[in-house]
Amino acid sequence: MTVQEKHAVLGKAHAELKAKKEELDFLRLAAYQLGEDLKRLGFILSSQEPERAFFNGASVPVQIVPTGKAVLFERTIFDADKFLELTEGIRQAMLSIKDMEERLAPIR
Repeated sequence: MTVQEKHAVLGKAHAELKAKKEELDFLRLAAYQLGEDLKRLGFILSSQEPERAFFNGASVPVQIVPTGKAVLFERTIFDADKFLELTEGIRQAMLSIKDMEERLAPIR
């Protein structure tokens, strides 16, 4: 194997590692956003004004909730499959990164 071929293989491995780390960052951000949405919904439901919480598409009765006071949530916030996919994706990305870093460690 030539030096150029070795550099190409090493460059590809580093690019794959970088891409996997970016994927993990994206998944962690998605998990954070989901957590923030759930916290917000939980806060509203446990507050003195649970009637302010609505799903997008629901009609908001202005005689109960003044205009601009309703808080809208997407129905997908309760998607257990989405939660499973997200957390499993994070675990798999972390395992892949660990594996890639271990394979690259002797080369460094």
